[in-house]
Formats: sequence, C-alpha cells, structure tokens
Amino acid sequence: MTDKIKIFAYGSLINIRSLNRTVPKVENIFPAKVFGFSRSFSLPSSYRFDSQTSAAVCVLNVETGSSQAFLNGICFEMDAYDFDALKEREKFYCLQEVDIRHYHDEADCYAGYLFMAKGHKPYSFLSTSPEQNHYLRLCISGCEIYGVDFVKQFKETTDFWGIKKESDIKAIWEGKY
Repeated sequence: MTDKIKIFAYGSLINIRSLNRTVPKVENIFPAKVFGFSRSFSLPSSYRFDSQTSAAVCVLNVETGSSQAFLNGICFEMDAYDFDALKEREKFYCLQEVDIRHYHDEADCYAGYLFMAKGHKPYSFLSTSPEQNHYLRLCISGCEIYGVDFVKQFKETTDFWGIKKESDIKAIWEGKY
C-alpha cells in the first residue's frame, strides 16, 4: 500500500462527523461513484442496537452487480495509522479493491478500497426502530452536503432487503413508519 490509502464510503461514513470520529485526519474528501456494485440495507450491525428490542440495527452493505450498476458515495484518503482504526470499526467487512471515479467527472479514476461484508445471512430493516431511523438519517444527512441530485441518486441506488412495495420504501425514506 502507498502512504495514503483511498477509501470509497457508501453508508454512514459519508457523514463527515461519523467519519471523523474514527478517522480524524481524513484528507481529500470528494463525491465519488463506483461501478459494478449494488447497495442495500441487509446487514446486522455489530454495534448499533434498537433500545427497546436489543435487535441489531440493519446497516448498509454492497454486493457485486452488473458492470452498469453503480452507487454514489465519497472518496477520502488517510494514512496507515488511521486506516487501522477504520479497519477496527469495520471489522466485520472485508476490503475490496475498486476503481473510484469522481462523481462529477468519471474520467478521474483512482485505485482504492471499499468495505464489503461477504457470506452473511440477509437481515431486515427495522422500520419501527428509532435507532434504525437514526442510522438512515445519518447516511442521508451526509449525502445532503453534495446536493439534491446526490441524495436522489443515493435513494435510487439503495435497496432494502426483503422490502419490495414502493409504498413501504417511500414511507421509510419519508420517516413514516
């Protein structure tokens, strides 16, 4: 690895405050895309839990998809010391090498990594959980920095495992459980 490591973030790490709690010296943050992956709420969190049921909150994960599939997020750089802290936070994920493209100019391409959980049993979104809603809003508020179109694309490229009805998905995004 080089001195600076590039990471593509697609979930709560898009939120700069959440990112800075783990990686305080993050550098060169910019909106980005990766191709060949799809994003979904399908993974039980290892440290976020519903206060009433003690069930794990459902967090985002990615899976490989068609070459036309893409998702938006952010790219950032860090040094090896901070990378160790990030790997500890994301310890249930594996590192996946990816080509990271600038969101506004896909010709700008960088080699980097994303975190991807493999071999897990799909897990359902806890639509009535305040902690689940907090995680969702954490992701969305991170996206809002990059504009309305960025938020719209985040929503369009994010699935909820096991939830297919458009009205249910719309209610989740609107916070109307």
